[in-house]
Amino acid sequence: MYDQLPDPETGQPGPADRPSQNPVARRAFRIFWSAQTLSLLGLQVSGLAMPLTAMAVLDADARTLSIISAAGQAPWIILGLLTGAVVDRLPRRTMIMISHFGRALIMISIPVCWLLGTLSVPQLIMVSAGVGLLAMIFEITYHAYLPGLVPPDALAEANRRLAVTDGMARAGGPAIAGVVIQAIGGSLAMIIPAGCHLACGIGTLLLPSSPRAPQRFRPAEVISGGRLLWSDRRLRTLVVQEMCFGLGFAFSSAAILVRYARAGLSASMIGMVLGIAAVAGIVGSVCSRRLAVRIGNRTMMRIGLTMRTAGLLALPLLLGGLDLLPDHRVVAAVAVSAGCRAIQSAGWSIWDIPRLTIMQSSDPATLGRINGTALFSTRACELLGAGAAALAAAAIGPGMLIVVGASVSGIATVGYLLRR
Repeated sequence: MYDQLPDPETGQPGPADRPSQNPVARRAFRIFWSAQTLSLLGLQVSGLAMPLTAMAVLDADARTLSIISAAGQAPWIILGLLTGAVVDRLPRRTMIMISHFGRALIMISIPVCWLLGTLSVPQLIMVSAGVGLLAMIFEITYHAYLPGLVPPDALAEANRRLAVTDGMARAGGPAIAGVVIQAIGGSLAMIIPAGCHLACGIGTLLLPSSPRAPQRFRPAEVISGGRLLWSDRRLRTLVVQEMCFGLGFAFSSAAILVRYARAGLSASMIGMVLGIAAVAGIVGSVCSRRLAVRIGNRTMMRIGLTMRTAGLLALPLLLGGLDLLPDHRVVAAVAVSAGCRAIQSAGWSIWDIPRLTIMQSSDPATLGRINGTALFSTRACELLGAGAAALAAAAIGPGMLIVVGASVSGIATVGYLLRR
């Protein structure tokens, strides 16, 4: 199956680079794509409504918000490997339905308890953990289920269309969520993502069923994903890149926001910067197919990696020179921030679409374990990076935190570029 996909090491195009069947022509993919779009819109609302509800209704402070957020990430560390093994042994469509219906049921508890006057911080922590667990199940299963919906020569195009939808949701979703929350409040706004997931679960019923694996689950399969990844040079290289970038980006994420604030950017300006970055990600997704045809996947992926790291590394260097423009400091800060994030976001899309396609070229019977192990490894590095940044923040400034984080990603990028 690998020989049907582009090889980033040799740069030789496979059938996925040639004109392929349009995945939209397949009814199953249209349903899947629509459900994914609706789910992403709901995610934008819930991601903003939950912390605002905690602050407005329960007077939550920064520590409480951090605990609520950490509860949503904890399932990746505790159950990520196990979930990957389970996905390979259970019908994948069923797993997707469970993730959607489960999130709808959990999310609707917030407006119900708010109306009853029983909403509490422990409940929000449990909701965050439950939603995080089901979202993890969905993300691992989704990457394993997609290759069965479209033929191999349409897989890259399917990933491209899903990436464009994701970018559009990130670009417009926060603004829509803000208007909704402003109108009805954060607690009642949770009805919207609950309804989105309910509709997604119903839509998933229309998708083709996936067979149950004939073999029985064995405990050793929990860690077998690591062996599967390590034994394949292509997959190993891709996962190491994601781990290094996740470590570096998480190390610098909080410092980036601090650097924005010190440069004079208001909340609305930061939102505009992130919106521009999301649009750049859409552009990168749209252009990736033409780039693959013109320059090949190997060159395209190298360009994407370079852009992703350069955008992160250039930010503190350029913001540090704003003192040379005291009369236009804020305008220059917005331009520099938007430019750096746009380069990073576009590069991310250019790199990520062929990366996903290559990852999904693995044996279908092992995709759950491979995806689970890859995502577990990346999330673990992200948590490690965030924790290391918290310890290092007292010793070095935000600018240096960003430089160190970008350097971690940069070293891995240079290593990839030097590979033959």
